[in-house]
Amino acid sequence: MSALPLRAPSLHNWLIALTVTTLATGKAAAVVSAPNGVHVLCLNTYLRPNYAQLLSGMLDLDYVSGLLVYVEWRHFEPAEGQYQWSIFDTALAAAQARGKVASFGLLVQAKSPDWLLKRCQVFTFTHPHPSVGTVTAPVPWDPVYKAALSRTIRALGARYEGHSALHNMVLNGPSSLFGVETNFPVKELAPEAAVKLDYTHEKFEAGWKESIDVFVDAFKQTRLSLGLHHELSLGERDLAMRLQVVRSIRDYAIHRESEHNGKRLIVRLLGLGTEHPDFFPGPFHETGEATTDYLALVEEVRDRADIAYEVARIWRLSNLGGKQQPLSPTRFQRVLDLGISHHAKWLQIKDFDVWDPRLNQPYAPFASALETAHQRLRGDELPTPRQKPPLFAVYYTWYSTAVGPHGKWSSWGQPTPSLLRPAGCDPDKFVGPDRLRDISSCEYPLIGPYDSDDPEVVRWHLRLAKAAGIDAFLVDWWGPGGWQKAPGLTQDAFEKVVLPIAEEEGFKVCLFDETAQFVKDFAQVKAWAADYLAKYQHSPAYLKIDGQPVYVIYQVPFAPRLTPEQATELHNFVEARVGPVYWIVDKIATGSDPATGAFQAFVVNEEWLALDWVDAFCGYGTFAVQRQIEYRQIAPRFAVFATLAHERGHRVLVPVHPGHDNRKLQEKPWVMPRRDGQTLRDFLLAAEDAPADYLLLTSFNEWPETTVVEPARTWADPYQYLRVLAEWNGVAFRPPPVPR
Repeated sequence: MSALPLRAPSLHNWLIALTVTTLATGKAAAVVSAPNGVHVLCLNTYLRPNYAQLLSGMLDLDYVSGLLVYVEWRHFEPAEGQYQWSIFDTALAAAQARGKVASFGLLVQAKSPDWLLKRCQVFTFTHPHPSVGTVTAPVPWDPVYKAALSRTIRALGARYEGHSALHNMVLNGPSSLFGVETNFPVKELAPEAAVKLDYTHEKFEAGWKESIDVFVDAFKQTRLSLGLHHELSLGERDLAMRLQVVRSIRDYAIHRESEHNGKRLIVRLLGLGTEHPDFFPGPFHETGEATTDYLALVEEVRDRADIAYEVARIWRLSNLGGKQQPLSPTRFQRVLDLGISHHAKWLQIKDFDVWDPRLNQPYAPFASALETAHQRLRGDELPTPRQKPPLFAVYYTWYSTAVGPHGKWSSWGQPTPSLLRPAGCDPDKFVGPDRLRDISSCEYPLIGPYDSDDPEVVRWHLRLAKAAGIDAFLVDWWGPGGWQKAPGLTQDAFEKVVLPIAEEEGFKVCLFDETAQFVKDFAQVKAWAADYLAKYQHSPAYLKIDGQPVYVIYQVPFAPRLTPEQATELHNFVEARVGPVYWIVDKIATGSDPATGAFQAFVVNEEWLALDWVDAFCGYGTFAVQRQIEYRQIAPRFAVFATLAHERGHRVLVPVHPGHDNRKLQEKPWVMPRRDGQTLRDFLLAAEDAPADYLLLTSFNEWPETTVVEPARTWADPYQYLRVLAEWNGVAFRPPPVPR
């Protein structure tokens, strides 16, 4: 049957320009056995005037194994029985000419043709995703709609079944939006629409199974793929019930494909890369630790089906009005690695991340990541990837409570005015609807204010750190000075609690010495450093790098007390009594580019770079020298910092921040927004790309400046930022029991 011109003028022009209009449809003798690899997801690509050229260009790339072409039903069949075969014919011809493959998916439901919408019952609903909005779609169990869809599926089967370049057909069923996933997401549904729809899980399941039968009969040789999801917004909301419905559909499709046609079903998840912890929390572990209910839908049947993942969005572009930022090549690589770790045979990547339509050439920034993914999916030998740098976190032990053994508040209150508390903060008072103590932090600990020398609290903190993949705590230390409240608190907490429990827990700790900044008696600073490092260095829990005990010297960037000459004196004094030490010096500043004179933030001055005994430089915080939070802003700064140090033979600890909020501490505060975890992700990535030798998380539990990742009662997910760290580390986060 000849194709009719599509209704939109742009589509009509495209059809006139299209050169490929027919296709040899000889049947293959067996199921297409295409190698694993990267498939380009083409969504509405056929609307572009250079459609055939685009497909050819992408298929010519060595790291592209095939295409997944999605076509809206309203475009494919603009009039009843009038099919635009050339859309699919063009893709198959391009793939076949290059020895590659194409797969097809018909977007139905909300993309149904106008002629059908006028004949069948429809309902209107609001979709949960803000980019979709209000949608009108056929009632999926309406007999007119089902009959029309079945007829179109059979027509596709009659033309393409068994074609040697057709890899798979995407199964359709009664989902609310496109009909390509076993989900029914609905945010709002008017009462009259609900009556018309009359949704039940039984109807949903039966509808999918009926559609599966049609596909199995229409495509006896060509493989089928099923998109899985358990988000059923209507009907029984019990999770176990929803999973039961989706598993029943999945198992039915696997059985029908195997028993009826002798083929393995392809099961797909369409959310690869999403940052929601319920979907892809981290790489797969054979223990099943990282498996969510969503991932289990495919992982638990990988012995009976093959797995493919479709990406959640176009990664090189921002999304949702800038709420979702573009990914750097490194983070894009992680998305691909994540899919591969979950047993993918195919990754389906949107065409904008493969091909730059503006330049009409491959999208260069992602090419290396795609090449690596292609090789890994094909099982080729790869070079050993660069290991992630160790992650250290600054840990504070300056807390005590009036209800604990010390009988006084330390670092939980703030007697002086601040922006949010002009009269100061008093932890003896209870404020707000939840009646929480009025502490000097803009968040609230999950376990409430605590004493830093409480053994069970410290043990919980160490276990949290290990669960998130933190390698060591740099423990903030003020020596045995009596000015602390309680006197000598940080010293006693480290020696009597933190170090012994770290030994029991198999965790590493070291001293993060603030005395060189804040203690005026330099002779005392030297003596404490030598005496206590000599005392602790032989503990199996004390952190060593290159076999030497680590000692970290803290300095504030805007008014450092320690001069290079004093630092060298401290070094000589300590090593004469302790032996070789691994010295890390907090030393950052602003400066000018020697070549151009341009301003530079986050550099190490020449007088410090000249100190060859300094093993590594670090920066506690960027707060005083640069107040930027996005990857694109901070990555160049970190690269300068790392380059300056590396060129002079020093290593670097690059800081990473989850956020900063000192509005209950200062009258003129500064807030670093957390952006729901994106700030921490951007800092992690920028630090890794610098490249950092070590990462310095600031902080684990500095509550007054609210730079914490320690679980907070005031976050929707108290463990949110530890989960971000675990995700970056590629480990499954399992929170330890909260202390009594």
